Amino acid sequence: MSGIGTIIIMIFLIRLIRSGQIAAWFWISCAKVFLIVVAVVLISEADSVIMLLAFSPVIVLMAAPTLVLGWIIVPLGMPRLTYWTTRTMLPLGILKEVKAGAVMYGALALTRKRGAADKGIAWLERRLNGELRMRGAGVAAAGLIAALRRDREQARGLFLIADGLSEEFATRRTRIIARDWLVADAARSGDWRTVIRLGRRGKASLRRSYAMARIAERLTGDKQACGNFLLWLCFLMSPRRLATYPLLRRALAVPVRPASEEPKPTTTAAAAAALPQGLADLARAIETRQAGDGVSLARAVAAVDGSLDPMRPHLEQRLAALGGRGDVDGVLTAFRQRLIDLLVPLIEASPYLAFAAQDAPILAEAARQVRARLFRDVEARCKDYKERTADETSLDTVPEWATWAMLRRSADRLLELQPESKIALFQTMYIPVTNFAVLQFNQCKRIPLAHDMFAWLLQHSQSNADAVQLLTKNVAAARA
Repeated sequence: MSGIGTIIIMIFLIRLIRSGQIAAWFWISCAKVFLIVVAVVLISEADSVIMLLAFSPVIVLMAAPTLVLGWIIVPLGMPRLTYWTTRTMLPLGILKEVKAGAVMYGALALTRKRGAADKGIAWLERRLNGELRMRGAGVAAAGLIAALRRDREQARGLFLIADGLSEEFATRRTRIIARDWLVADAARSGDWRTVIRLGRRGKASLRRSYAMARIAERLTGDKQACGNFLLWLCFLMSPRRLATYPLLRRALAVPVRPASEEPKPTTTAAAAAALPQGLADLARAIETRQAGDGVSLARAVAAVDGSLDPMRPHLEQRLAALGGRGDVDGVLTAFRQRLIDLLVPLIEASPYLAFAAQDAPILAEAARQVRARLFRDVEARCKDYKERTADETSLDTVPEWATWAMLRRSADRLLELQPESKIALFQTMYIPVTNFAVLQFNQCKRIPLAHDMFAWLLQHSQSNADAVQLLTKNVAAARA
């Protein structure tokens, strides 16, 4: 029995040393090791089944708290128990932000409850707001709380940051939580292209997101779609197979290389009579927009647009019969504007839908409006950064991360929608974001937040050699 206890202690010490955090939590770790030794000695000396049953769970919880939290305590759906267990047992992955990590696990437990209670959300939120120096676990916790409050847009922005943080600031467990939520959110709405993008990460791939990406490739007819055997293998190697199995069955029913449908030519004479069918095709394209590359949506919009002018005689007759005061041009203009208003939120949520806008003027106009709105949002947020830098004022930790997440998400969507705007966007963001990141670094000591700002700017600064040099130094300083 003592040999088993020695092995457990050695494994614990090795994990502690490899985590690189033995200096910060040395005495706490020594206390845990001491308690494990005492428990093992008591069991070995008592030689009792009752003692074994009493102390074994305690030893396992102290030696492998992450596994016990993920498999047993979190599924119970008790956020306060999860929070205090995490703070007491100190999993190695969150030693640098124990409080925020406890909130993260507590929020995970709260997601297991049907209809999360507002009291539980507020209780976790108060504890997270007290965290002064958030890292990856804190950002993921803020994302989970935003999702529990049904603010999915803010949750997406925060999870995208948590998934992309450097290894110095985010553990693998944090990235798993963030990416799994992003993948599940995209799959829920049928946004398979986002699922594929999140899953194709090379060495940074995670098992569940990679399996979901392979399933999404089959569902969308992607050129890299794999065969049935490899798809089954990816499925069996990923966690949460029970929840993924229905999607696997759908993917297996789709051919590896589905035949593409050629558009059927329509004559101008038949366009007016085909308007109801065109509207039905447009509704179908909007409903299944994520499954294609935007061509079907652009084709449906162009078909509806082309059917409007041939409807002029019918509209004139109808207006005359009803005694309408408006004119035909006004009716058609209003209809086209309503169609643009319908397409704007779709393109804003999925920018790739505008890639085929050249053949659909209405779709192109909707994309132009989205680009203008996103750029105005970026300019407004950068102006706020500039003013707060001059006043040397800053928000609380969680709102500050959320503000940066929304700015970064708007910028990323603008670049996806219009890659050629990269230089103009960088020139707009460079000075205000850099100065504000320096304020966060020097005055607020929010090193991970400053690092993420510097790293994002560096990623998009190839056109400015001086900026590359400065941002490279700032990123290195934040990592140090």
